[in-house]
Amino acid sequence: MEKEMVRHSSKRRRLVAFACMTCLRIASAAKTTVQDDSILLTHSRNLGRRLGLFSSSPLPIKVFILAGDDACEGYGSLTQIIHERTQDQQDDKEAGTAFNDTERYYSHLLDPDDPKHLKWRTYRDVIVTYDHFNNEPWVYGPLRIDAKDPSYGHANYQFGPEVEFGTVLKHVYVQEPIIIIKAAWSGRSLYKDFLSPSGKAAASDNRATGFQYYRILTSVRRTLDSLSEIMPRDIQEYVTHPEQLRAEVVGMVWFHGYSDLNLADDGDSDPVDNYQANLQYLIQDLRDELNLPKLPLVIAQMGGQGMASNVSQAELDFRRMQQRAADSIPNAKLAETASLMNPEGPFREENIYHGQADSMIRIGGALAEAMLEMLYGTATPSPRKNRFWKSYYKGSTDESGIAVAAFFVTIVILVILGVVGVVLIRSRTRIGRWRRSVVDSIYSMVPINEEYDDDETDDEGYDDDDEEYEDDDGGDSDGEQEYTDGEI
Repeated sequence: MEKEMVRHSSKRRRLVAFACMTCLRIASAAKTTVQDDSILLTHSRNLGRRLGLFSSSPLPIKVFILAGDDACEGYGSLTQIIHERTQDQQDDKEAGTAFNDTERYYSHLLDPDDPKHLKWRTYRDVIVTYDHFNNEPWVYGPLRIDAKDPSYGHANYQFGPEVEFGTVLKHVYVQEPIIIIKAAWSGRSLYKDFLSPSGKAAASDNRATGFQYYRILTSVRRTLDSLSEIMPRDIQEYVTHPEQLRAEVVGMVWFHGYSDLNLADDGDSDPVDNYQANLQYLIQDLRDELNLPKLPLVIAQMGGQGMASNVSQAELDFRRMQQRAADSIPNAKLAETASLMNPEGPFREENIYHGQADSMIRIGGALAEAMLEMLYGTATPSPRKNRFWKSYYKGSTDESGIAVAAFFVTIVILVILGVVGVVLIRSRTRIGRWRRSVVDSIYSMVPINEEYDDDETDDEGYDDDDEEYEDDDGGDSDGEQEYTDGEI
């Protein structure tokens, strides 16, 4: 019993000691870094995880691949948005009305903390990686529409579907970081540049495996191996152990087509005739290499000519072929884009997505909704709650304050438990002393006979035992007698 008491009390002492040490660490850190509350939050989370109040293992960071040619590389022009906004301001000024840009197609991309709406929003926890050109380094950084040096589009102030794609996904993964891997290069055909090993084996000529196929795999592997480099510092510090910072590819978008269609326009019909088969081989080989046999795939419809009546028959046939490919590839879906094209505008270029900022934003949103529908069965799922990342994000409930409050409440509870444990230990000791004193008092109340001799008592007690022993022998003799009578 005493050993068990000591064991429980030692547990309490260890908890109290850990709480005190945590307080001391916070106090010592506060001396050197008074204005940095991240230290307090870090110790609060560590204590909560030690006590099992929070999840200690983060879920993998969600990674999405955006692959393709010009359309996916990104020619959406930020200049178009700035031009339209300037024109709207001038029109409102001439009309004598106040300019209001809260209902524009780009308004949600403005920084909500800027009352003048002059800055664009930056998603620090949505990271874009891009192996853009052979002569340029691998770039990465937070998602923003005005990305410059590095740029995630074809050039500075140009963007692709990644902007709205990441924005829509962020409305769902509100408590999780996201990584978008861009693997898109202008003028690269599936017939040659993206040709996979299986496509090469099925080809009738001596074409080699496409270089862009290997660049997709290299981009994915490099991103997954460089999480400690590409993720923001505060996210890395939030994860207590670096080995817990992990990611997984959960979806892929294929936005491609004009590069092969242009080859057909030049007189070579093989790229279009073999496009469906080559796309099946590409997805199959990528899934095998990434060990993701059911990786969700969204195929973006080639709709650069929009829904106008003058759409070429070649593009209409290509769209039908894309639908057949989506039906034949397991776990794949076609996302319509033709209806999202703006048929007019000063920045529109013929038969291609170049310069179309408004169209690119709408298409990025459609691709994200198609991906969410594949993952969750609906294009507008409710925001996901992530227990591990919850306290990292500061929402309207000021979760950082809750974390600090929970820390101090935990400290108080631990101190109370320690005090109660000490009191119980002392109380049990006092109860034992009280019981002994009561027993002594009872013995002291027994009348003492002066002629009573302890030695005689012992002798009599010993004689009584002998008599009992003799009785036992007598009992045995009787038993033997009964047994004899039974035999007779």
